[in-house]
Amino acid sequence: MTDPIATLLDRVAEVCPLPATTHKVMVLANSDRSSIADVARVISTDPALAAAVLRVANSAVFGAGNVDRLDTAVIRIGLRELRQLAGAMSLLAAFRSQAEVQIQLHDRSVVSGSIANRLAKETGQAVTATAFTCGLLCEIGAMACLAVDGKMYAPIWKETSHLTAERVEREKERYTISSFEIGRRFLSRNSLPENVCNAVGVEFGNNTEQMAPLEKITLLARHAAPIVLSAAREGGYTKVGERLEVLAQQVGFEKFDGKLLFDVCVRAGVLAEAALRQVR
Repeated sequence: MTDPIATLLDRVAEVCPLPATTHKVMVLANSDRSSIADVARVISTDPALAAAVLRVANSAVFGAGNVDRLDTAVIRIGLRELRQLAGAMSLLAAFRSQAEVQIQLHDRSVVSGSIANRLAKETGQAVTATAFTCGLLCEIGAMACLAVDGKMYAPIWKETSHLTAERVEREKERYTISSFEIGRRFLSRNSLPENVCNAVGVEFGNNTEQMAPLEKITLLARHAAPIVLSAAREGGYTKVGERLEVLAQQVGFEKFDGKLLFDVCVRAGVLAEAALRQVR
């Protein structure tokens, strides 16, 4: 009997193959003989990957400044971080398009990465670059569904993107599993580290007491991002702390009350970043 999820993932690989530059970038990033110019030169051969690198370099984690040169972007990110992020950015680049929903997913992912990075730094419970990678990839399953089943998945996303339980229910009706689990399987197929795959696949139905710290950080960042983006769009932050506190309790991060988590988002720079994304 054919596995429908395996078929979906096969289709994703056909429609959105990983850039050939991914391996080259990772090899260069791991070599002591490589220069910034070498890495930038390889990235420049893949427009989608170049756009992803610039997008990350301009995110709150790396200063949210105006960087428009690849060599400057690579310097800002750093070769050590780029080594960990190369695979994540290549995956994002594979799903890059001008479709409105894909752009929304990319925006949410970058904000999630910023929050996850800061949470890791504040708690000391995970490597910051790894947490950022998980945040960047937290919606990779939804991107995959949109890429190969856009006609059916786009309405699901548009109608439930802020209603997690309903979204998961509708995804399971369509695919038998959630987009988070699809993301986990997709990353596992592409040989990403198991801890990253598991963190991306975690969802509210899991037992929070058994979650690894990286999984809790990723789950919290994934669901904090739309709260921040929504507040930026609506132009007000009066109830953001309350919503973030409820979220922290759901994830099992009781040590973070709403004000503290709001402050984490401020220190991560994601509030200003989200506001900029709404008016670009």
